[in-house]
Amino acid sequence: MKKLIALILAAAICLSMAACGTSGKTDAPSETQPAALAGTTAPAESEAAPAGDLTIDEMIANLDHDITIGISLFNYSNNWCSWQRNAMLNWFDQCGNDHISYIISDAQNDQAKQNDAVDTMLARGIDVLICYVVQSTGASAIAKKCEDAGVPVVFQNTKVDSESLTNFERTWFIGANNEDKAHLQMDMIFELLDDEEKFAEIDKNGDGKINMFYVQGPANEDMAICLRTVQERIAAHEKYKDIIVLCEHQNSDNSTADCKEIAEAWVGKYGDDIELQLAHTDAQAAGCIAAYQAAGLLSKDGGVYVLASNCLPDAQVYIKEGIQYASVLTDPWWQGTNAIKMAIAAALGNDITYGDLLYGFPEDVHFSEQNPKIVYLVLTGITKENVSIAEEAYTRSTRAN
Repeated sequence: MKKLIALILAAAICLSMAACGTSGKTDAPSETQPAALAGTTAPAESEAAPAGDLTIDEMIANLDHDITIGISLFNYSNNWCSWQRNAMLNWFDQCGNDHISYIISDAQNDQAKQNDAVDTMLARGIDVLICYVVQSTGASAIAKKCEDAGVPVVFQNTKVDSESLTNFERTWFIGANNEDKAHLQMDMIFELLDDEEKFAEIDKNGDGKINMFYVQGPANEDMAICLRTVQERIAAHEKYKDIIVLCEHQNSDNSTADCKEIAEAWVGKYGDDIELQLAHTDAQAAGCIAAYQAAGLLSKDGGVYVLASNCLPDAQVYIKEGIQYASVLTDPWWQGTNAIKMAIAAALGNDITYGDLLYGFPEDVHFSEQNPKIVYLVLTGITKENVSIAEEAYTRSTRAN
């Protein structure tokens, strides 16, 4: 099926560059590398050769001119972000076409640094930008910089402001739909509670109700949608609308330490009445787990049931050991490598035909019904029974060198 999309890549202040297929090049923020960048700019749409029935993988294999991809990631120290970086660098290590090079940079969770890095990348002649923005509201400014330079952008992971997609022709987004994630988490909770034996284990105080707590990321429109989804799913469920009690919900700064403090406050207020913990990410869940373990409320033998998302390697260990019940897998390899493929397609001038699938993408990739420039990841619920799926996803994202 005909599939295509275009992207732009953004980078952080300190840059490094490597050619696809080379090894040993790093992207440390302080490192400077010889600027052996391609001078070729992306062909205009009218000049692009017809893609025909070629997949993006075939287009990459047949590429015979230089393309430089800029990549700006919001913060290497963030665990999920670092896995995105690993996945993309692993793809470059394996791609086998020396015509593809990249510049990658760490914004260090500073929007001003990211803006400056994008300026530097554009000045160095990138053909497309992949940008994992520090702040959703910073996307439009980056899109404007790239539009002025004639460079397409693929935004990644962090949901961007709608203007960055609607007001600019050659911008796209790939990432998880957090509303879908909240729905899947609630599906897993309902399925868990349908098991009478599990219900009895979770209902530690035996009152026939489940005391649920919910920690989210920073307060924004997306987190508000997730909270509303959770509340509405509970209220609409004939069996559990009066049984699941959402005792507390709180936003966090996404750090494990912050979530540990939040959970410690809940322990002080509710103690052993804490029965079910939902977290937006595994990093947040890890903070809650630490607090509950310290209070004697959670161990390998039982306690608070914890669900989160991303299914990071540490969470996989917790799930296998029974400390964390479940997570929603957001596959770093799928997202990172398909962001690159979208970017290359854009650099070649192959812009999206709205509603069509992307070149070479699996049939289960799906577009937002509201905006076909948005590509959503396929989400998978992970428990102890299928944790190997998550292990395989992160193994693919691990660099061999």
